[in-house]
Amino acid sequence: MASSVYAIVLAGGQGTRLWPLSRRARPKQVMPHPLTTATTLLGQTIERLTGIIVPSHIRVVTSRSHEPEVRRNIPSVVARHMIIEEEPRGTAPAIALAAATILRDDPDAIVVTINSDAFIRRESRYQLSITRAIRIIRRHPRALLVVGMPARSPDSGLGYIVSARPAIPPYPDVYRVARFFEKPTLKRARALITAGNCYWNPTIIVGHASRLWESIRAHAPQIARGIVRVQHAASRGERKKIYHMIPAQSIDVGILEKEKHLWVLRSGDIGWSDIGQWATVHDILTGQTRGSVVSIGAHIDYDSSKIMAYNTTSNLVATVGLTNAIIIATNDVILVVDKRRAQDVKRLVAELGGPYAKFR
Repeated sequence: MASSVYAIVLAGGQGTRLWPLSRRARPKQVMPHPLTTATTLLGQTIERLTGIIVPSHIRVVTSRSHEPEVRRNIPSVVARHMIIEEEPRGTAPAIALAAATILRDDPDAIVVTINSDAFIRRESRYQLSITRAIRIIRRHPRALLVVGMPARSPDSGLGYIVSARPAIPPYPDVYRVARFFEKPTLKRARALITAGNCYWNPTIIVGHASRLWESIRAHAPQIARGIVRVQHAASRGERKKIYHMIPAQSIDVGILEKEKHLWVLRSGDIGWSDIGQWATVHDILTGQTRGSVVSIGAHIDYDSSKIMAYNTTSNLVATVGLTNAIIIATNDVILVVDKRRAQDVKRLVAELGGPYAKFR
């Protein structure tokens, strides 16, 4: 009998670079979003997956603090199988917890890890890429495979996968992974693009849950041991205490960069974007509106270029003569940031203490 396929949907991120819309109580994956209109990024992610994976096999992983909001934004059949972290510790512990939980219920399972904060223009091509990756894993059960997105331009806010040549027979679009670069400098990103054998890394991992768990045990033994202890904890208080001691780590740095037997599937152009910062949102909306001034909500402008004003209030935002600016207005916060410094919003949020902590 063919192995069942499960999706591990990561929905525990803080999304601080999309502040002030993304807040501690309502992070970016479940917030109202200019790119999703009637639904959320998490909602769109699950809708895309239900075309290729049985809904009852979708496992959404989130933190205890985000559980109520996440639960309200997913179908009940998915909500029944949520996996809850006691606190956010990065993608490596989150994926390890999900893999171990799935393994306990289905030792032969194949898993697909998916971030919940991506924007996909061409959903049918996306589904074809995931389906192809699953078929390859069925034929090669000892393989671990990541899906690489065509790198269209240098971006220092993304991770990169560098492939080794030649392709792995009989697949013209599958290669061994030579190395990873996590958020390189812009100069390094340009060099990677010029080399031509690199892909953006959306952290889509496909493999048997047992093989993924084996890799976690080999390369992050402290995380693996911690997850086992969490599963055997007698109370929530004990689970919380153990989980707090698990090393905080990303799956890319903690496991994938150390894994020597990793393949990359070159995806077609599915129009993938990592919605991690306001500059990316502006770029996507600029392409959709074919204009350099993007207005959402009450906004009037005179003689500006390359700006976005996103106003969720009933007040008017007025701009004059601005360039490379992003303005986000909510009922209690107004953010004005140079588009070229949009990544630094995360650093700003980290400074919100004392009387301003309530705005996080």
